Amino acid sequence: MKTVLITGAASALGMAVAERLVLDGWRVVLADRDVSALAPICETLGRERALALTLDVTKLEDVKAAIEHLPAPFDVLHGLVNYPSDRFGADIGAFSLLGADAWTGIVDRNLRGFLNCCYAVIPRLIATGGGGIVSVSNFEALRGSAASAVFSAASAGSLVFVETMVRECQPHNIRINTIIPPPPDSLAQRPNEQWPATTADSIAYLLSDRAIATTGACLDATAGWALH
Repeated sequence: MKTVLITGAASALGMAVAERLVLDGWRVVLADRDVSALAPICETLGRERALALTLDVTKLEDVKAAIEHLPAPFDVLHGLVNYPSDRFGADIGAFSLLGADAWTGIVDRNLRGFLNCCYAVIPRLIATGGGGIVSVSNFEALRGSAASAVFSAASAGSLVFVETMVRECQPHNIRINTIIPPPPDSLAQRPNEQWPATTADSIAYLLSDRAIATTGACLDATAGWALH
């Protein structure tokens, strides 16, 4: 049975991904700063299949320590799903009016956290013999927003990081991909209550052997919204 680490797991998408992957036969390590919100989903999925983990992904040493001390059988990782979850900084306003301290938080949440998790997880995947990484980015990675210059840049950075990690990961049988989920209902033309489940289906595909030849890809799961 394979094990995957899911960050931002207390979100609607994180929980949907966990449910779908357990259905597909995975064990899941559910990581979030708000670990109390994970208790119900762990109970539903079963303690032998789901483990809750308190984690602030913006702190590299904390990420490394948490992964190094995972209990068996969750300590043998085969995958990572990275989800910043809250779109922090997406509508913060004009760049020229921001204080520099605001940049740090946005970059930490939307880029540095992913880098930290990859830095800690990739050696584990190499030791396992391979695996899959899926980064959940934002439509602003494809087309920037006037009110979110730093957020757009950080989101694009995570996408480009995935693309440039392909050659480094390939010799170790590690596939790494990005997915762009639908926009929030406040921006979409109509509410999409099914988006966590449908996006989770796409993430499950990218982690599965059905996507064995797919790496370095950016999957647009917005029904084309991101490109219009």
